[in-house]
Amino acid sequence: MLADRRAASSISKASTQTKIDLMLLKAVRLYKAIVPDRVRRCVRQLPGLKHLHRRVGQNVELHDEIYNEAFYAEVGALETPERIWPLLDRMIDEFSPNSIIDAGCGNGTYMRRAQERGIEVHGVELSTVGLNICREHGLDVQPHDLTDESLLPWSADLVYSIEVAERFAKNYVRKLTTAARHHCVPTAALPGQDGTNHVNCQPNQYWIDLVQPHGFTFDRETTERWRQLNRDQDLLPWLSRGLMIYHRNP
Repeated sequence: MLADRRAASSISKASTQTKIDLMLLKAVRLYKAIVPDRVRRCVRQLPGLKHLHRRVGQNVELHDEIYNEAFYAEVGALETPERIWPLLDRMIDEFSPNSIIDAGCGNGTYMRRAQERGIEVHGVELSTVGLNICREHGLDVQPHDLTDESLLPWSADLVYSIEVAERFAKNYVRKLTTAARHHCVPTAALPGQDGTNHVNCQPNQYWIDLVQPHGFTFDRETTERWRQLNRDQDLLPWLSRGLMIYHRNP
């Protein structure tokens, strides 16, 4: 009886916290629309907001409040094939993977190119809208929380993760490196880079120091070459700034 009451109390508290968080997220969205960016960069560091955004990765309802139809409409307008697919093509041409995982695949734009190239490609995503868009395109995706301790549901020759790391912490690195048989290619927002739910923007070296102990080596030469190629091809700017290429040690 006492255990039942405690369980009911815990569920009630979680529900109340979710309702509060949803109201906070709506307030944050309004605030972002009217407050200048230079002010937002200061306020974004407030502990309360950082804790709120960390909870987003652990609650589908909160996650869907941020990564909704409006978010994906904006992403779709930015991530046109000519501004992102050359990077995916380069991964395929230089690494010749038989299989690929997109960790945090969003609406599956990168995955669609891999599928067109005849590569076995899988994706994980938490947002309901993103998963639905991927499935409409016939992509192999599964719901997955990149903040928890579970591993990715597959392994592959190449694992890439585009502009996802800044939203998560260390479990994310373990997931990628465990799943990647040969190559791992994440991009991560740098400190001060604005964006949706950026709670862990770090310099490149932060991620290098986390990834390499998992049996990978950072390929600085190829990374710099690809960054320059991305700039030369006028790809989206964050595909140059935060790109990092790792290879599994022999």
